[in-house]
Amino acid sequence: MRLKSILAASVTLSALVAANAAAQTTTTAAADAAVESEAIIVTGSRIRQDPLAQSSPVVILDSTSIARTGISSIADVLQRLPSAAGGLNTRVNNSGNIGNPPDGGGVGAGSANIDLRYLGAKRTLVLVDGLRFVNGTSASGIPSTVDLNTIPANMIERIEVLQSGQSPLYGSDAISGVVNIITKEKQKGLQLSAQFGTFRQGDGHTQDYQASYGVQGPTTSLVIGGSYVKQEAVRTADRSTSQFPNPGQTSCTDPIGGCSSAIPNGRFDVLGLPNLTLKSAVGGRPRFDPADPTGPNSDFKRFTSADRFNFTPLNYFLTPSERYGAWISAKQEISDSINFRVKALYNRRNSQNQAAFLPLFVGPDAGNGNLL
Repeated sequence: MRLKSILAASVTLSALVAANAAAQTTTTAAADAAVESEAIIVTGSRIRQDPLAQSSPVVILDSTSIARTGISSIADVLQRLPSAAGGLNTRVNNSGNIGNPPDGGGVGAGSANIDLRYLGAKRTLVLVDGLRFVNGTSASGIPSTVDLNTIPANMIERIEVLQSGQSPLYGSDAISGVVNIITKEKQKGLQLSAQFGTFRQGDGHTQDYQASYGVQGPTTSLVIGGSYVKQEAVRTADRSTSQFPNPGQTSCTDPIGGCSSAIPNGRFDVLGLPNLTLKSAVGGRPRFDPADPTGPNSDFKRFTSADRFNFTPLNYFLTPSERYGAWISAKQEISDSINFRVKALYNRRNSQNQAAFLPLFVGPDAGNGNLL
């Protein structure tokens, strides 16, 4: 259970709908007839779409709804949607890339993304103001998904989620759907928010500070903002349900299994005697008695299930991260049909993961030849 305290200033939302209209005066009765205009809503494209008339399901989350969740991560908000699947977030701890780097599936540690309908995050297109957004970083150098942690929450006006395949319109990266993040263009005055959270166990402290300031004139609007988010770690050893590889497991001798046979003391085949391990750590050359390989004059013993390695307590249950963000949005109306817009975003994330020791297998049994 997580406890949160939220302090926020009042939020003023404004929506801007621009349209060109032309009127003409005439003496004919037909010209005096009222003409009902059609509402046009753009969701991630320049094609007319009305969510009340189209068959594709669209979910719209405005900034007020997002603030009410008390969640500081946009990825966590989107991952609560019924159509969302197992996207990456701060509860994923892996010592390397997730996925297959050759096809662009690798992601960097600390990333967060959205996966719609269990088809993979790289098949969910993420747009910002209707345009493709830069992908996150990856150790493989071939990133394929947008890191949602790079988009500050106070920058967002609303989020539109198109929960059906749009590959004919956008390509193969929109097979499972499209997420379009609409950023703020107008704001009057200063907006501040602060959030603090912790688990009832007293760990996993979270700090989230957001600030934005906007000015607005007849033809000009400017909004600037900044954010700072810090998430402290929670270790798997600190929770009873995650102290062993399987829930309910209490020891490595449990028949349910899960502990590793790759142990810190090693497993050896010595002179044709398989499945030997060291009794304890040896600072020099281990002793071996051919007459009694596991006797008192030998540093070896038979490997049993009690010797299996429980790697789980060395991992993170919640990975630590720290994010800094700054953004600016400016708009100048040059004429009734021409607007000049500038949007810039800076984000820096310091994240960390931790995994158990990497096992090394050598020798004939490992399939590497007679190396040991």
